[in-house]
Amino acid sequence: MNELKELLKLSKKFKVLLISLLVLGGLGATIISSLIPTKYIASTTLYIGREPQKPGEDYYTYDGFYSQQASREYTDTVVGLLKTSDIYRSALEKLETKDVSASEFLSSANVRKVSPQVISVSVTREDREEANKFLVVLSQTVAEKSKSLNQLGDKNFFVGTVNAQPLVTISKVPTLLNGLVGALLGLVVGMALVALYQYLRVGNKE
Repeated sequence: MNELKELLKLSKKFKVLLISLLVLGGLGATIISSLIPTKYIASTTLYIGREPQKPGEDYYTYDGFYSQQASREYTDTVVGLLKTSDIYRSALEKLETKDVSASEFLSSANVRKVSPQVISVSVTREDREEANKFLVVLSQTVAEKSKSLNQLGDKNFFVGTVNAQPLVTISKVPTLLNGLVGALLGLVVGMALVALYQYLRVGNKE
């Protein structure tokens, strides 16, 4: 208890230092947060399917059961395609832009398999229109590439988008919140310095 009282006394003594660190921490965090550009995230959902064959006299398709099973396996293939730079290189050729590399495009994308036949894909860019355009072209490219690869195999597979247009959301750094956190960290650092000063002073006395 005495140590706490002593620390409070020292806090009053070094209040200028504590206030300065609090202000500097909050101001620094606010400035850094304001310099971070706003990002836009375009997202869409891809559905992987296979057109079931019509039942004939010699066989029965079990109401498309095997088509669904094959589609679930093929979904992993599409996820794999979306994680290779080749798809993004092909998409950039359609976009006719040299400002972005295939590796940068790939790093800005997020691909996630959410169910056996559903894939969530998103692209993050600093421009809303660019994010939307990149994702549309990427979706078209993977669908075309999938169809092309299946020409010598099973032509019944298809990749379709669930939504007609991608959903674009804004990702903005919480400047005010970061400023408050920075101010708190500045105060904590100040209190730690005061505690260190008190510890060294008591140690020298002993």
